[in-house]
Amino acid sequence: MKDKAPSRGDIVASAKRITDLHDRIHETFKQRDRSPEARAEWSKACAEFHSQYDALAFPGGYASALKKIQAGDSRAIEDAVAFLEVRPYFFHSQYIRTKLTRLLKHAQLTARQAERFQRALDADKKKRARTTYAIYALRRTPGFGVQLPGAAVCSH
Repeated sequence: MKDKAPSRGDIVASAKRITDLHDRIHETFKQRDRSPEARAEWSKACAEFHSQYDALAFPGGYASALKKIQAGDSRAIEDAVAFLEVRPYFFHSQYIRTKLTRLLKHAQLTARQAERFQRALDADKKKRARTTYAIYALRRTPGFGVQLPGAAVCSH
């Protein structure tokens, strides 16, 4: 029997869990040098994050999914298209989206998957354009350099 495909809600819930685990690392990091117990709690938070990340980052596990997509596994390809459509945000999610995009450009997609993939790429392109426009608009704001000391500002 085939496993059930992950829903968009499953992808979002996994992203939230990764974010919660990552936040826990940062919370415990602030206290880790106060006592051996605090250091142990931080170590536990790190171990928990690292032990769960691969399984949470992508349905069925991120590392194995990359191999499956390259091998043409239709389920992994479908999961990758769904992941790009959902566009979850969590630690290293942009790296995952970039890698999946590169792999899917070379994968054998159905006509429906190709259409959905293109829509996901178009939506991502629009989002980047809006973000870039917002940055340039902010640059024209008086005192921008004062608001963000040391921030890299494009000179073009």
